[in-house]
Amino acid sequence: MTPHEIARTLGANLRTRRHELGYTLADVSEQSGISVSHLSEVERGLKFPGADTLAALADVLQSPVEDLFTRPKPPTQTTGKTAGLDATTPAHLMRRLHDAMVACGNRLPHVEAAASAFLSDMGRYDGQDPSSAVELENRLLQILRREYGVAVDLSALSENDELGGLRAVSVPGQRPALLVNSELLPSQRAFILAKEIGSFRLGTVRRRAASPWLTTPSWRDVQDNHATSYFAGCVLLPEQEFVRTMQAFLNRENWSPSALLQCMNRFSATPEMFFYRFGQVAAAHLNLEQHVFMRLSFRRQVTVSRLFNMTRLTLPHVLPLTEHVCRRWAGLRMLHRRAEERADGLRTGTEPHAPTAHAQRVELAGGFGPLLILAMSRPLQLGETGDSAVMMGIPLNTQAHAHIRFATDARLRSTPAGTTCERCPISNCDDRHADPVHVTARERLSSRSRALSSLIRRINR
Repeated sequence: MTPHEIARTLGANLRTRRHELGYTLADVSEQSGISVSHLSEVERGLKFPGADTLAALADVLQSPVEDLFTRPKPPTQTTGKTAGLDATTPAHLMRRLHDAMVACGNRLPHVEAAASAFLSDMGRYDGQDPSSAVELENRLLQILRREYGVAVDLSALSENDELGGLRAVSVPGQRPALLVNSELLPSQRAFILAKEIGSFRLGTVRRRAASPWLTTPSWRDVQDNHATSYFAGCVLLPEQEFVRTMQAFLNRENWSPSALLQCMNRFSATPEMFFYRFGQVAAAHLNLEQHVFMRLSFRRQVTVSRLFNMTRLTLPHVLPLTEHVCRRWAGLRMLHRRAEERADGLRTGTEPHAPTAHAQRVELAGGFGPLLILAMSRPLQLGETGDSAVMMGIPLNTQAHAHIRFATDARLRSTPAGTTCERCPISNCDDRHADPVHVTARERLSSRSRALSSLIRRINR
């Protein structure tokens, strides 16, 4: 290739990789310390970066330098067969969904109304105790079969070694079918059944779909999946009863992990369902306008599989996170503790099964202010060895203190922490897992600005 062709290939690969991660030019500029204008010229093939600049870009974009010079392969024709399990949602679609939900306050009124109408048709009324997961699962099975003609199979996936990692597969058509993995918890199976009913009640486009994805989803797929998941959450955790339950919990004078677990168990929910629903009603009914939700999994290493941020906290948008979440947060500590218990279990023949709950008050570095963290952890399902944790972070501002009585409980010890290691200014941290590159970049930029101002003053004398 000619030098011009090399520059254009490099620029195209940089732009493609940036889009894959869901980064803007400003994001890359912030993390690399390279100006937006220079990045733009490099991506357009107008300039060729120096060795230091190239190394910084490869680091930020998590790509070997040699891969950035490889000619892009032409698209291959698909035969309809899938390349493999667990196709991920493109980062730019996750960011688009995130921004859309932040804009609407993490609330879909039309879905709330559709779920309320469905519960009424089921004979559910305000104030009625929630059904057990098994009772709800059986009722939803009957509705799917009788009212919508859906054949539900609870054994096909779990009996197939190659498909045992799938949670569900929905098959539309004149004879619609739903395959549900019997190895899931009853509440998870009920959630999947409610999602399928949601596709009928909301009128979403019915297409063959697997959970997790078998093929890369479109924006419409992501929208429909979110809407039907939201519907299912409303069915399992009905709004008015859930709000009353949470108001009573938040009005407790003292923090109690068992009280939080009882709230979850009242609705036969998983920690993920419970905190998702908490976030959906928090602003509208609990006067908690800001929160950050995070779901983490720990197999060989910790990964972030969900992130929803309605605060001013600076967190990366891309999933999974390309930075290291502070290990001082409750969810991370719970995962590492479970890993230790799991290792002990290999020797003693016991393993941690029941969900656990924890809370802490985090004093965030960087002047953001204190944050109340509520966290739960449980083992992963479908034969996966490992654990998951979900966290809800609520800024402890005046509004939060007025509506969370136990926020001042002395047993919630304050823990100094950052958001991610890369953005944390705390020095001499024994829990640090990565260098504070963003802090260093800001300090370098500030130092240069001061030096330039000093130079200009001397010149103008």
